[in-house]
Amino acid sequence: LAELDCILALATAAIEHKLVRPRVVDGAQLDLKGAWHPLLHAAQQLVPNDCRLCAPGEPEAADRMLLLTGPNASGKTVYLRMVGITCFLAHIGSFVPAESATVGLTDAIFTRMVSRESTLANASAFMADLTQMSNMMRHSTRRSLCLVDEFGKGTNAQDGISFLYACLRHFLDRGRECPRLLACTHYTELLELPELVDRPGLSLWTMQASKKTEADDTLDDVIFLYRAIPGRSEGSFAYHCAAAANVPRAVIDRAVQVSRLRDAGEPVHAMDRSEADAASERRPSCLLGEAPW
Repeated sequence: LAELDCILALATAAIEHKLVRPRVVDGAQLDLKGAWHPLLHAAQQLVPNDCRLCAPGEPEAADRMLLLTGPNASGKTVYLRMVGITCFLAHIGSFVPAESATVGLTDAIFTRMVSRESTLANASAFMADLTQMSNMMRHSTRRSLCLVDEFGKGTNAQDGISFLYACLRHFLDRGRECPRLLACTHYTELLELPELVDRPGLSLWTMQASKKTEADDTLDDVIFLYRAIPGRSEGSFAYHCAAAANVPRAVIDRAVQVSRLRDAGEPVHAMDRSEADAASERRPSCLLGEAPW
């Protein structure tokens, strides 16, 4: 009776949400067109996205890894979860949320997405991240799907970048035995390493964003399009996100000032009394306007 209930539930969802029948093939191919996150789609209108790894006719070691960069809050994590859910649904006999989907047989789905500190486990969040990555590296096969979200952010930036770089190189060095892997990160420094980004088997994607003006001191000139496209990130737009969270404008302005001083290699000095008084009189602002969230 429980099995029949599950089948009816999957059939009902397929009809109500206009899901499509996936094509499951004996290979590493993963080709999703117009896919979306089924849970979020029930609450809001989402932008469909494509994902393509291990295209047919190409060497098996080609494009087994996708590195996704993009601004904060641009949809990177939702993209990874969308791919994982679609692959899982295809393997349990369900229709999938996409215009079309071809999914290679998958023996396991490994994730490094959510880590929580636990007093009982006596492990920090970064230790939990490392444990998940270790498990992924030791047990994944060429038929596995690996999803890595912001690995390395639980420690200082230099160590985090180094660990992420080493892990990605480890998988790429496996060649044809590399699992299908999608990773998203804010560490755009990785894009400056030719020994990584020029490796065969790695494709670079970014979450598209549109600038209304070229003024770098304007916080309301960015529109997130929530679409994954081939390319590299142009920036994190962290100050834009801070404005969206109603962080006081004085705090944002000071953060911008400190960032520019550090980029220029100049010392950061405390504001004098007149600057501090002027900053404290500024009102908080949320400058997103009608940008779609």
